[in-house]
Amino acid sequence: VRFIDQLIADANFSPASHHIHYLLNQFPKCAELYPRYGRVLTELNRFDEAILFYLRAAAVHPDNWIIFFTLAILYLNKNKPDIAARYVAYAACLEPERHEIKQLYRRLRIHLPDSLHEDIKKIGRIRTAGTYQDADEILEKISDPGVSLLGCLHCPANGQEERRKVHREILCRLPYCETSLKALANIYAQSDDLTRFQRYADRLHEIDP
Repeated sequence: VRFIDQLIADANFSPASHHIHYLLNQFPKCAELYPRYGRVLTELNRFDEAILFYLRAAAVHPDNWIIFFTLAILYLNKNKPDIAARYVAYAACLEPERHEIKQLYRRLRIHLPDSLHEDIKKIGRIRTAGTYQDADEILEKISDPGVSLLGCLHCPANGQEERRKVHREILCRLPYCETSLKALANIYAQSDDLTRFQRYADRLHEIDP
């Protein structure tokens, strides 16, 4: 991967593309290759393919605002402001105070339904919720499935059973979400449930061979 990063840094995008393509044939779920391939494909003006790999990256790292922001820019460049607005909204759920996100969100706000705008406000309330139960009540009122998923990532789940519930729910929607896989592997390792631990450890190995 360091060699690929150097190729990208040197703007050698075609060789980088060939190397990533080769590695993905060997390790198709290797998550650290997804955003790199997305970047390379973008530089090669292969925007539709770039979007697919950034979407794959988002499925593994839904807590990474840069991926959503990049998707917003790509869709904006494809003259699809309604889709771009949705992805910058997801970035805003994660980093609401970042200048570039606030600026693009204001620009694209007109393309969002009012219900989604209200759902985003609820994420802030989830962040400041005192308990898991309080956050769960807010989550139930969120209509957009993407915002609901991001809300789960912010739930103040302190007890082991609460964390287990949150991360299982996330994995029902995103089976390879790294944050949730690590959390559940850790929970089951601590409770000596080796069968369940191995299930999540195997998936982690797939995305990080």
